[in-house]
Amino acid sequence: MEHVGKMLGGLLAARAGRGNAELEAAVCAVLSGLAEGHVCVDVHADERLHASLPLLQSLPGIVGTSGEPAPLMLDEGRLYLGRYWHYEQTVAASLRRLTAPVAPMPETGLLAMHLRTLFPGDAVTGEHAFAALGSAVRNLTVISGGPGTGKTTTVSRILALKLLLQPEGAPFTIRLAAPTGKAADRLRESIASAKSRLTLPSAVLDRIPEEASTIHRLLGIRDASGRPQRSAEDPIPADLIVLDEASMIDLSLMAKVLAALRPGAGLILLGDKDQLDAVQPGSVFGELCSEPLYSLAFLNLAEAVQGVRRRGPDSPAGALQDALFRLTKSYRFREDAGIGSFARAVNGGDEAGAVRILENDTSGELQWTGADGTEGTSFPADAVGRWLRPYFESILHGGTEEECLRRFGLFRLLTPLREGPGSVDDLNDRVEQWLKREGLIADTGGWYPGKPVMITANNHTLGLYNGDVGVTMPDAGGNLRIVFAGTAGAFRAYAPSRIPAHDRAYATTVHKSQGSEFDEVLLLLPASESPVVTRNLLYTAVTRARHRCIVQGSEDAVRAGTRSCPQKLSGLARALERAG
Repeated sequence: MEHVGKMLGGLLAARAGRGNAELEAAVCAVLSGLAEGHVCVDVHADERLHASLPLLQSLPGIVGTSGEPAPLMLDEGRLYLGRYWHYEQTVAASLRRLTAPVAPMPETGLLAMHLRTLFPGDAVTGEHAFAALGSAVRNLTVISGGPGTGKTTTVSRILALKLLLQPEGAPFTIRLAAPTGKAADRLRESIASAKSRLTLPSAVLDRIPEEASTIHRLLGIRDASGRPQRSAEDPIPADLIVLDEASMIDLSLMAKVLAALRPGAGLILLGDKDQLDAVQPGSVFGELCSEPLYSLAFLNLAEAVQGVRRRGPDSPAGALQDALFRLTKSYRFREDAGIGSFARAVNGGDEAGAVRILENDTSGELQWTGADGTEGTSFPADAVGRWLRPYFESILHGGTEEECLRRFGLFRLLTPLREGPGSVDDLNDRVEQWLKREGLIADTGGWYPGKPVMITANNHTLGLYNGDVGVTMPDAGGNLRIVFAGTAGAFRAYAPSRIPAHDRAYATTVHKSQGSEFDEVLLLLPASESPVVTRNLLYTAVTRARHRCIVQGSEDAVRAGTRSCPQKLSGLARALERAG
């Protein structure tokens, strides 16, 4: 990174005719920041950059300070690579446009009637109906909520409401998408399940889609360049787009989606603000999910439609006024015990509380070994055996595709580490060594019955996408095939030679687990304090479990992770204010 920074800085200095050392330092700082997920760097926080600020401000065409294209952009003390500044401006301006009220506004009586249909009984006064009402009067809706808070149930009703409000016979196309193939599959399944519980005319239900794609496929991104086929000149053919797991969407990808919306189209962002954010630069969803603010006009509308009065705004209008909604009640986790209470303690930075809950939980949802998770002597053989013995029995004794995929998906080993002891490769190696010792596999040198894989590169031809998980099974002729779940209960099988880039999937990083859920997870933490173990990582890992989470790690590791809450640096909040 330093070499690239010096080279680019030298080229810019040669173009400017001066400032070689200062430009090299500036470019190196920005590139290092991008590698850590920051969109920009704070010039005033870096002594060397602060000293070179007068020079940077005097290099027009090299360091820009307005909308004119330049390799570097300087904006209120924040230094960017030019393209990331433009991404940020695109996102801010586009979101601001989307927050304008829809025209024409739906009639209050019509809204009340449809909300009572979609949220019967007391539900019409609740937070889910409140979010649905917001979606009816704005083209942007941002919904944040933890696992089990009803995000996809709510969005299925929002889609129905949008359709019910359309004039009879008017076309209205909806597209569903998510950052990974696995997340898209879960969105599709959740919408189909929620849709089946709606009592509405078939003319409405049939228009709620049950297919979801990756965001890359939605945009027509087909190669490593990241260049989308869809753009302002050739927008996505949809009147409403729903993006799930929005916390995983980086700044560049969000800018491309917003640039490809056709005029008048709406956008719904679903996510969990407390989860890990995107690996690439930017934390758009997390930055959007500040304190919700609602205008008096919207609160008056809500009172007329829902019959309840909510607290009015106590501060000036915000950038996402009337567009941001938080779902707070979890229908999956108990508030007073287990996974839910541990997750709240972690999110609140309560080290002592998090440790106390792990030590004293009696709900059966949490188990804490207190051991160092990455030590070779602490390999979780008992938990692995409970999971993989039934799975390999299904594989080796003619289990169906559905049975084998279901058994494998019940459990997962999670780690925060990509390299070294306790990393994904290390854990997958140790699992395979255990399987060999137990006589469940004969060799670990290649493909074998039962080998699970996670796709790491999109392949549009095969319909396989980053995050898809498949299992290796013999077909009727004894040939090995990798089987993936398809749509509507179908399955897809491919020869090993056709599978795109992939990893073994006994263990996965916490980042890669986003968008997935398992009955049980085992989280292995590093033996000592690690910068990769943060509050968001602990929360994300533990809430991947539906019923039970085993935490294998020391008290120091748990405390350090709960304490650590790094923030990505960007200027999006300020850009949103200015865009208004």
